[in-house]
Amino acid sequence: DAFVEEEVAGKVLRVSAGSFFQSGPDAAQLLVDTVTALVPELAAARSIVDAYGGVGMFARCLAPTSVTKVIIESATAAVRDAKWNCPEAHVHRGRVEWREAAAYVEAYTDDVDLVVADPARRGLAKAGAAAIAGWSPAVIALVSCDAASFGRDAAMLAEHGYDLTRVVAVDLFPQTHHVECVSRFDRR
Repeated sequence: DAFVEEEVAGKVLRVSAGSFFQSGPDAAQLLVDTVTALVPELAAARSIVDAYGGVGMFARCLAPTSVTKVIIESATAAVRDAKWNCPEAHVHRGRVEWREAAAYVEAYTDDVDLVVADPARRGLAKAGAAAIAGWSPAVIALVSCDAASFGRDAAMLAEHGYDLTRVVAVDLFPQTHHVECVSRFDRR
């Protein structure tokens, strides 16, 4: 399979032709830096879930190998890349909202400290928000590529007991209407 290698946060990531990746390594680095700034607890995290994990960029770049990492991704090519990029992680091919994903998370950690979720443009949807809240992480970092989806997702996470405490607009596509919203939600 054809792939390229991209460097983000000093880590080389394999990205296959069929896998989603940000528009380039600079954009990816900006998102990693923004999540890191919003969630300083990363340094003390014992377990993270990279939901809608793609090639495993957040799991690989945000936490040391000693942290329990679970990556959930539905695209086959991205799952292969995530296993390559983050060999210490437990990688599940499936959808976040499926019951098997919850069982997979529970098999590897009793206590999820942090979920980083970077869903497609449509957002988490009700089932995704419910699944993530069901893992009861102390903090959720949500990366949204659509402001309308972000608004819906924020309301759904609030219904599940999470308060939006910070949001940062990140302009990865200058001179367009597209803005990424990187946000932090804390469990009440």
